[in-house]
Amino acid sequence: MPTKNSRNVRVLIGGTAINKTHGAKVNPTTDYSEDTSHGDQYKSYLPGLKDFTVDVSAWYDSGYHTLRNAALNATALQDVLVYPDYGQTTHYWRCPYMYASLTDHNLDIGNTIDEAFTLRNAGGSTPQWIYT
Repeated sequence: MPTKNSRNVRVLIGGTAINKTHGAKVNPTTDYSEDTSHGDQYKSYLPGLKDFTVDVSAWYDSGYHTLRNAALNATALQDVLVYPDYGQTTHYWRCPYMYASLTDHNLDIGNTIDEAFTLRNAGGSTPQWIYT
């Protein structure tokens, strides 16, 4: 497979692309607790709870309110899809329900208004990496 450039990344919510995105990071992580015993030469760990977040950066769009409203009202977003390359729609991350937090609303003078959001897995929702 060829290496990909991230210029064609798309983040969709319910089938609609988030306007003016310029950054996205998918973070599928697992917590680990240490279970090292006396006499062990190396630390050892047990896997614990999994987490799934998506960090999204977008230029402010006065006509787009989906993420801001979800963050302010703590409502779940349905069917979040993240495509590393929207030209190859058979490879993507999917999470059925996610909550949004507005983590940055940059209003520095002389700059383009920037917004950053963190999307978090909603309870009972299982994220997936789809590749067909």
